[in-house]
This record gives sequence, C-alpha cells and structure tokens, in this order.
Amino acid sequence: MLRIVGSELRHRKAVWLITVLALVILGGLFAREHFMQHRYIQTYAERLQKGIVTQKKLDQKDGIDIFGKRYQYELDKLHAGPMAYAAAYLPSLTTALEPNDGGRPKINYIASRAIGVTGSGPIFGGHEWDNTIHELTIVTKQKLLPFYPARQLTDEMTAVHYGQDPDSYADNIEMSAARFYTAGWYFIGHAVRENWLLPVILLCVLSYGTLFANELNRNHRHLQLLTVNGVNPLALWAIRFALVVLTTVAAVVVPIGVFLLVSRPFAVGGSLRYPILIWHLDGTQTFTTLGNYLGRTAGLLLLVIILGYSVIMFWSVVTRNGLIAAVLTALTAGVGFFIQKIAWLPFSYLNVGAAGNGFTFYQMGHGTLTQAVIVLSGWSVGLLVITFGPLYRNRRYGYDFRN
Repeated sequence: MLRIVGSELRHRKAVWLITVLALVILGGLFAREHFMQHRYIQTYAERLQKGIVTQKKLDQKDGIDIFGKRYQYELDKLHAGPMAYAAAYLPSLTTALEPNDGGRPKINYIASRAIGVTGSGPIFGGHEWDNTIHELTIVTKQKLLPFYPARQLTDEMTAVHYGQDPDSYADNIEMSAARFYTAGWYFIGHAVRENWLLPVILLCVLSYGTLFANELNRNHRHLQLLTVNGVNPLALWAIRFALVVLTTVAAVVVPIGVFLLVSRPFAVGGSLRYPILIWHLDGTQTFTTLGNYLGRTAGLLLLVIILGYSVIMFWSVVTRNGLIAAVLTALTAGVGFFIQKIAWLPFSYLNVGAAGNGFTFYQMGHGTLTQAVIVLSGWSVGLLVITFGPLYRNRRYGYDFRN
C-alpha cells in the first residue's frame, strides 16, 4: 500500500516544481536584501561625507567644530562593520535627548537622523525607542550579530502610533528604521513573520488535494480494484493523508534547508539567540529568542498544513470533482482574509507570524498560543471526522468501504 501511494506522490511533479520555485524566490529575495543593504550603506556614507564637508565650512565660520566631527565619528563606525556600528549606536540612543556632557557637546556620538530623534524628541510615538535600546543591549552583551546598519526597531503598530506628518513617514522609516535581513536565520525569521510560506502551503494543498476528489469520481476504478484485492480503502486514505502532509512539510522545510546551506558560503547565518519582539494582551512587549519564535511558528505551520488538507478532503467528498474541490478550498482560504478576530475560527491563525509573536491575540484582545493550537487542531479533527463518516457508510461512490 505504501508503495502504491508513494508512487503516486513521486509523480506529483507540480509539488516538486513548487519546492524549486520556493527556493528560487527565497534566493532572489535574499539577494535583493544584500543589494538594498549595499546601496543604502553606500548612499548613507556619501551623505555623511557630504555633511562632513558642509559642516567644516560652517564650523570655520562659527569657530565651533562639533557636527563635522560627529559625522566623521559615525562614518568611521559605519566603515568598521556591524558590531562596531551597533556598539556606537546604542549609547547614542541612550544619551540622544541630552547630547551634552557637563555642558560640553559630545563628539563621539551619532547625531544624525539615524537614531530617530528630532529637536522635539523621538520620531516614532510607540515603544520603538525603549525596545531598540533593550534589543541592542541584549545583542551587544551577548555579542550577537546585529543588523547592519543598526536602526530603530519598529513593530506592527508603528504606523498607527506615528504622530508626525503622514507624508514624512516613509522617509523617516527609511532613514531611522531601515533593516536588511542579510543573515540566513534572520531572513528566515523575516519570511515567517511576513507569512511568505502560506502561499507555498496553499499551492501544495491545491495540487495534492485533487487526489482525494479524483478517487471519488465514478470513472476512477483504482480504489475499486484495491478493495476487490483486499486493500482497506479507509486505511489507504489515511496513509495518503499523512503522506501528503509530510510531503508538504518537506516542500516547506527543504527549500529553507537548502537556502541556509547554499547561502552559508556567501552570507553569515546570524544567531538563533537574537531577540525577537513578543506582544502581550495589554499591549506590553517583551523579547524571546529567534529560535523560540521559529519553534512556535513551526508548530503552527504544521497545523495549518493539516487543516488545509482537511478542508480539501471535505470538499472532495462533497463534490467528487478535483477542480471544484480546489476552487472551493481556495475560496475558503480567501474568505479567511475577511473573517478575522473571531477566536473560535481558524482563519485568525493562518498568519502564523502574527500568531507566533502574539500580535494576533493583542488585536483580538484575548487568546493565547495554546488557544490557536486547540482551534486549528479541533477544526482539522472535526472536518476529518465529518469526511470519513460518509466515506465509511455511503455506497454512492461506486465501491463499498465496509467490505
């Protein structure tokens, strides 16, 4: 039986094509991050250099040589690399609102807009300032690889809390909060947070899921022949369900693994101990490690895969048509984007990135990660029970499951 099902799975070339496509897309987006970082640093360094020249002219007139030296200090740290720049960025944040030391202006201090401060205070109106200080304190103490160049740590509510001119938001984000995910693990964490893996899962479900409906078509005699030869069709369906789930897991994990392996000679891997922001119901925020965050989301991704196949198996029994079942499954997933913040429906947890860092529950005002696991599991089990009931009892499908 396993050999029969395995043979069918191997011939599902669409899923392997999806796997390759996912790897190519990951590689392309990763290369884009490196390109954007290089261009940003080059442009920013030129801006600092221009500021140095301009300030020297002004300082010569005023007899004060402060800002030119500050720009030169930041430029030197920028050229020194990510660790040196982050080590200079952190103390500049903590003293940015008081840039004078005993009445004397500080020289070794990043005074540009990069630290996210204007004459009226921090640019962003939420927790960004404190969170950035906390994040970089952890990074520098544990000697983790920081983002380069170091910038403000924004969150999902940064745009909402922004209290300045809305037209200036994009420019301030670029100058004060640009982040480039050029380390392997950091990029994977970013992909999970942005929920980039969900389309890969959906494509696999729609491709593999047609197997179920095709077996129920009256013109399909495969299972009839197996039943006559003593093979239990229910057991075959259960094994097929498990195999397509595991194959889809592989379609997600393999591109990630290959990406991390292939990118290692060209880019650093980063650290799984890097601090990741976690939301709580009252709006407060704390940090967990990247490894812990990826562990949370990995479990949710598995449950989403199981739910996807439970849905398409249900529609397969109802329609007995592969195309219609696929369309109805896609529509079911689409409806989920419009039905959010309902705790007992699984749609709220399809964004595993937001559920993994707690933002989903903050938006709903209640709930925990355990609740997400229970809801996703409950709907999957319920749909499977509903699906296997008619398969076991009904003779309408051209063969008798009870023989």
